[in-house]
Amino acid sequence: MELPTYTKQWHNDVYPDIDAYRPELSVNGKRVVVTGGGGGIGSATVEAFVVAGAMEVVILGRTKQTLEATKSVISSKHPNANIVPLVTDIARPESVTEAFASIAGRGLIDVFVNNAAYLSIGTVGNSDPIEWFKVYETNIKGSLLVVQAVLKNINTQGGTIINVSSAAGHLQYVPGYSAYATSKIASAKAFEYLQHENPDLKVFNLQPGIIESTSIATKATLHSGLSFPQQDTVELPANFMVWLCSPEAAFLKGRFVWANWDVKELLQKKQLLENDPTLLTVGLLGWPQ
Repeated sequence: MELPTYTKQWHNDVYPDIDAYRPELSVNGKRVVVTGGGGGIGSATVEAFVVAGAMEVVILGRTKQTLEATKSVISSKHPNANIVPLVTDIARPESVTEAFASIAGRGLIDVFVNNAAYLSIGTVGNSDPIEWFKVYETNIKGSLLVVQAVLKNINTQGGTIINVSSAAGHLQYVPGYSAYATSKIASAKAFEYLQHENPDLKVFNLQPGIIESTSIATKATLHSGLSFPQQDTVELPANFMVWLCSPEAAFLKGRFVWANWDVKELLQKKQLLENDPTLLTVGLLGWPQ
């Protein structure tokens, strides 16, 4: 499948402008919370924020074993990392309440990454309704629960919220993705609303890339029959998210961006984007906004 692009240069891996080691991207003294932190993009994101100097990274996930594995691997490479694993099912209100009460006891959240997701393959006509809607339980209900909890305890002066979304939500058709794509477009719109409702925060929707090593990508490839010859590294979106938290990216708040896009070219479009609030947002194609 051929993917569209907003910048001429397309990246599949980390490059100097978004490298978490870059001093201008420092998150020194900040508390970061990452859902789905037990593997794939979540684990890479935890490490990128550790590299960027985060004071503390709290990782949420349903399985203690994967969370502890993430902590162990990253701590072995970065002995000074402060990683706090909390077993949490974001689709269960009581689990979210307990986790965020623990986080509140530690202090304010500066960066929240909404990364947890669920994928079920099937058509609108033939899917089991319970399985189809399980995608919404995580991707919509779960996102709502955690965001509401985050808003009670986020740094209102410059806090950042990143929703790890999917291109499936705005590509025309991806076989078998009916539940996943519709849930992702719904969540993207919800995070746009979140930005409007909280103008002092920076809220972004992010297409993280095509990463075969993640469990969702593996499941999607097996069942949808799609193939993407050019894969992205898991470090690409992780480091891109660190860049999104920097002052350089503030002009993109409220937008839907792809980790593959070149940030220097995005910066060159800054005036264009600031003059048109509809660019890189969810809307209806083919008519004036």
